[in-house]
This record gives sequence, C-alpha cells and structure tokens, in this order.
Amino acid sequence: AAAVLGAGIVALILVNRLLRRPRRALALQDPPSLLAKLLPASLHLLIDLLPVAAFLLAAYIAVGTIPPDRIEARVVCLALINAVGGVALLLVLGRAVLAPNRTALRLLPIGDRFANDLYGRMRRMAIIGVVGYVLAETALSLGGSSALYDGLTALVGLLVTVILARLAIDYRRPVARIIRGHQRGPETLRLVRRQFAHVWHLLAVVYLGALYTIWTLSIEGGFAFMSLATLWTVATLVAARWLTIGLHLAARRGVRLSDATKARYPKLQRRITLYTLIARRLAVAFIAAAAVLVILGAWGLPTLAWLDAPLGRTLIDAALSIALVVAIGVAIWEATSLAVQHRLSDTDETGALVERRARIRTLLPLLRNAVMIVVIVVVSMMVLSELGLNIAPLLAGAGVIGLAIGFGAQTLVQDVITGLFMLFEDTISVGDVVSIGGHGGFVEGMTIRTVRLRDLSGNVHTIPFSQVSTVMNMTRDFSFYVFDIGIAYREDVDHVIEVIKQLGTELQEDPTYKVEILEPIEILGVDAFADSAVVIKARIMTKPIKQWMVGREFNRRLKKRFDELGIEIPFPHMTLYFGEDKQGQAPSGNLQVAAPDLTQALAGALDRPPPRRSPSRRRNVDEPGQAAGTVSRAGDEPAESSPGHEGG
Repeated sequence: AAAVLGAGIVALILVNRLLRRPRRALALQDPPSLLAKLLPASLHLLIDLLPVAAFLLAAYIAVGTIPPDRIEARVVCLALINAVGGVALLLVLGRAVLAPNRTALRLLPIGDRFANDLYGRMRRMAIIGVVGYVLAETALSLGGSSALYDGLTALVGLLVTVILARLAIDYRRPVARIIRGHQRGPETLRLVRRQFAHVWHLLAVVYLGALYTIWTLSIEGGFAFMSLATLWTVATLVAARWLTIGLHLAARRGVRLSDATKARYPKLQRRITLYTLIARRLAVAFIAAAAVLVILGAWGLPTLAWLDAPLGRTLIDAALSIALVVAIGVAIWEATSLAVQHRLSDTDETGALVERRARIRTLLPLLRNAVMIVVIVVVSMMVLSELGLNIAPLLAGAGVIGLAIGFGAQTLVQDVITGLFMLFEDTISVGDVVSIGGHGGFVEGMTIRTVRLRDLSGNVHTIPFSQVSTVMNMTRDFSFYVFDIGIAYREDVDHVIEVIKQLGTELQEDPTYKVEILEPIEILGVDAFADSAVVIKARIMTKPIKQWMVGREFNRRLKKRFDELGIEIPFPHMTLYFGEDKQGQAPSGNLQVAAPDLTQALAGALDRPPPRRSPSRRRNVDEPGQAAGTVSRAGDEPAESSPGHEGG
C-alpha cells in the first residue's frame, strides 16, 4: 500500500511542478466581468485535474504490479486509491467553485472569509465521508461483519450531517438577509419571504435529520425519494426565479410608443403601462401557484390528482371563464375608449387637429361612460354567476330598486330624461356659451343629469336639467355682436354710417380678425332717439364665441376713429328750460361760480352768518324777463340760454 500510494504521490508532485508556471500566469489575471472569468476559471480547473489524473494513473499502474494471489493487498490498495482520489476530486471541484485563494477567479459573489470557511468545511466533509465510506467497504470486503459496516457508515453519515447542520446554523443570518431580499413586490410574497427567512435554518436541520434517518434505517426508496424531491424543489425554485426575473425585465422594457402616437393619444402610454403591470403581477402569481403545486407534488402530495378531480376541474373552468369574461370586458372598454379618443383627436393630411362639432365632443365621452357602466354591470353579473351565485334575485332586486327610484326620485328621473333629450337634440354642447336656469356662462361639462357652467368671474354653476325651462344658446353655428352706437343730435347720420362701414371693412381685412368674421358689418339703421343721443344699430356675424373678441376690437377702433373725425359720442346730461314770454323770447339765465372749491365754500358758509346784500345788487325775482331763483354777481355778464341748448 505504501509503494502504491508513493508512486501516485510522486506522479502528483511531478505534474504539479510542471504546472507551476501556468498556475502563476492564471493567478495574475483579473477579469473584469463574470463572462470574462469563465475561460481562466475553466483553465484553472483543468490544471487542478491533471495532477489528480496523474496520481490515479500512477497508483493504478502500481496496483498492477501486485501478484494476483495477494487479493487482500489489491483490495486495500484500491480502496486507498479510491479514497484519496475521491477526496482530491471533490476538493478540486470545491476550489473551482469557491476559489478560496483566487478572489479574481471566483464565480460566486461571496467574500474571502465565507469562501475559505466553506471550503474548509467541505474539505472536512469530503475527508470524513469518502475515507469513512472506503474504510467501511474495505472492511466488509476483507471479511468484516455487516454490523461493523453499518456502524461505520452510520458514524460517517452522522458526522457529515452534524457538519452540514452546524453550517446552516452558523450562516442563518446572512442567508436570511438573502431570502428577505429587497422587500419589493406584493405584500403576501414579502410576508412569506420574511417568515421563511426566520425559520429556514430549522427547516434545513429537520431536512438533514430526515435524510440521515432514512439513510440509517435503510428505508426502501426513501433516500431516492428525498433526493428526487429535493432536486425537483431546487429546479422548480430556480426556474420560477428566472421566469420572474425575465418578466420583470420585460415589463421594465415594456411597450414604448412613438412621440407622434403619444401626442395623438396622451393617455395610451399610461394605460399600456398599467395593463403591463397587472399582467406581470398575474403572471408572477400564476408562476408562484404552479411552483407550489409542482413542489407539493414532488413531495408526495396529490396536487395534480386533486386538480384532475371533479372539484378541481370545476374550479379551473370557473377561473378560466372569469378570466375570459374580464378580458373581454376590458377589451370592449379599451376599444371603445380608444375609438372615442381617436375620433376626438383625429388629424388631417397636414397633421392639424380636426375640429369636431360640439355635439360629438359632448356625446362621445357620455357614450364611453355608458359603455363602462354596462360592461361593469354585465361582467360583475357573469362573474357572480360563474362563482355559483344565483343572480336571479339580484336582477329582481335591481328591477324593484329601479321602480322605487322611478316613483320616489321623480326629480332625478326628470333630470335624466330632460338631459337625454337635450343631448340627442343637440340643444347644448360642451363649449357653448348659454344662459339657463338664471345663470350664464361657458359649458365646461355635461352629464345626463346636470350641466356645469363657468361664468366670466370664474364661478362654476352646476344646474340640474329639471330646473331648465328655457335655454338661450349664444354660440350655435354662428354669433352676432350687436352695436348700439350713440351720436350727438348735431352729427350727420349718413356720414357716421359710412364711417362705421369703412371701419367694419378694415376690421374684416385684418389678418387677426378676418378668419373670425363671417360676413361684412350690417347697418340696421337709426334705432332710437334717446335723451342725449341718436342710436344707430349695427351687427357683425362671427364664428361661435368669437363675437365678444371682435366686438371689443371694433369698439376700440370706433372710439379712436370718432376722436380723429371729431364725431361726438354724447354722455348723459340735462337741458335747463327757463320758459319764454308771449313774444317767444326766452329769459336769460345768469350763472356764477360761487367759489373755487364748492366744498370749501359750503364749509365757510356754515361758519359765518350770511352776508347782507346792497339794494343795488339785488334783483327782483318778479321783474319781467328775469328767471326765478337765479343769482348774479356784480360784474358778471348774463349767460345766454335758449331752448334746446345743451349744457354739461
């Protein structure tokens, strides 16, 4: 035995010396990524396997020199060769995976301390397990009893189990942190991971104890069952993990729309992202459920048989039916919403937005809401039916409730009916300026029950249709801005009308306003003789809602033009009439300025007694030709006054 092992060891040492330089060259490498580490790590594994192969080859050749009649010597030598070779191969594989002294070539993302400790425990398990098993087999081959063989193998298995259990207990906290992970995702999954992180080491110890018990008691098929179930569990968990990571990456990449599509459908990208998130979560839940079923089946639970049972088939059929109904409902709703959005945001050949009628802009959103309500009700009823609930009482109850609402909430019914007729008759549309229910303003929104107005001050008025008896729509198809232009009585009416026409023509030729004016200004003529002015009425036809913009600009230009031409725009004033005598002569009215400041004069008058007037300065109010109640001051010239004279 010493000669055989010596021959193998000499061969191992010689090959190691020959491979010293390649080992040093590989040790100096520092690959930047995991893929770059694969080639040097594979070369290092090959270099480590060559000395082991040289040892086995030299040792087996040396065994061939033993005489054939020395059977016991051959058995002992072969056992020793197998033990040493098995331990060496396991250590080579351990060094390839853990790389305890080669940090740059380590494939696993672990530290040096953990790698060295794990490699040391692996070496102890390899030596104890391989050497102990080979010794037990050798003793049995040399005539030892089966009790000795069973005792040795049980002792070896116990030592290996203790080493593994100690490893799980020592590293329970680092592994628990890995199990808990980043704590993202559904709350149920996070809770399961947290609970499993607390007890995983206990489950590992129990699992190792079960393996040892099955092995030592030689339960028929037990070790194979445990090994196969473990492999299925590990493979299922790895596959589920990789599928989940792939789904996360695919969902993160998602469906990216072009900028033109985003501009045309602003909410489409958000809806696609939402449905992608829902689909990912459903897929993850399905993968988790499938993984649980496979793992339970691998450990002997009749999960697949239960699914094949009548109850399982019923639940699967119901789940598939519910998923199909919900998917069809979502598809109908999304198709309707996309069609409405496409209709409202359609563009022409030049890329400009097509201006839709106000009726379409009003009815299409209402149609979309109605489709949503119908889809929700129908899908809910079908889901309840698939779950086994009798929906006939629900339908009957809904009918009774609807009848009760029809009798008890008459105002609500009146709101709905009136609103429907107004919508279908296109009496009011979103974007109109109307006056209803004592309120006027811009129509911001409508439902089948109410209309929402915003007035010029920014106040929002919500008016039920039941309170609407008369509707005044100021922006249907076209609008008029009506002018009541007052001029002084002394102005030439025909000349003023001509000025107004010229101004209307100039405004219609202005690039800013010509697109808003539909027809030239229309002069309706002299409309009234007011107290202080002659009123000329005119109007301009404009596009809907544009009449105020056009009218304000026309008023601005009219004021400037009248100022340039000296045309008087009168303001409220009063004409004083003093009467006239039989010859038709009107008396004069003398005016005087009582004081530079009337307020100061009145204040001074209250502080002093009234002055005495000389007889020469007094005027007889009863004297013919003198106006009653007039006051004069010496040196003042009488002011002439005649009928029709207008004072300020």
